[in-house]
Amino acid sequence: MSRRQRSSKISKSEHEQHELSAANLASSGLSVAISGQMRTLAAMTLVATIIVAGGFYYFKFEPPVLASAQQSATDVYRAAIATDPENHNAHYNLGLILQSQGKIEEAIFHYRQAIAIANDDARYHNNLGVALATTGKLDEAIDHFNLAIEFDPNNAEVRFNLGNVLFSQEKIEEAMFQYQRAIQLKPDYAKAHNNLAVALKKTGHLKAAYQHRSEAMRLERSQKGVE
Repeated sequence: MSRRQRSSKISKSEHEQHELSAANLASSGLSVAISGQMRTLAAMTLVATIIVAGGFYYFKFEPPVLASAQQSATDVYRAAIATDPENHNAHYNLGLILQSQGKIEEAIFHYRQAIAIANDDARYHNNLGVALATTGKLDEAIDHFNLAIEFDPNNAEVRFNLGNVLFSQEKIEEAMFQYQRAIQLKPDYAKAHNNLAVALKKTGHLKAAYQHRSEAMRLERSQKGVE
């Protein structure tokens, strides 16, 4: 395949979204970590995107399917906090629900409360980082992603999230390092391969960009059960 053909193939990927993962941006792109109590709201997925041509875009939660279950959980967590203000799990899980409802500032408040009580939980720092990035507080978001990595250095989703925020700040080499670490930790991380491809193309490494984009597409097909 010629250099021109490779360049053409990669350029098409610029029309795709540069996806972000909150320590799972709940199992897709910034990745959001979900505690055991929240797994009943598995329909809640956060899709965070960076579009290369358009800059940094906000993260978005898809609305939970079971709205009544979500409201019930909200009531439970608020009651738990009223009974025990030091219940960091309740603050954290309430933050997740509020973030899914687009109540980002209130979610940030509860993530901060959780961290004030239990500072060494990587999920809390990761999800606060996602929420802060959503409001444009990128430097503070980076601080919390780095803290999450300090407490959980083998978390691929946190590194993916950090890479996306660095990318949005045009710190491309630093972003690539985080994408590469995410892939080392999780070789089948399709979104990390995709975003690394975008970053590599931006720095002129077209052959490597093509390889990672091809791998991202292969993994996406495989994970969807498509040969």
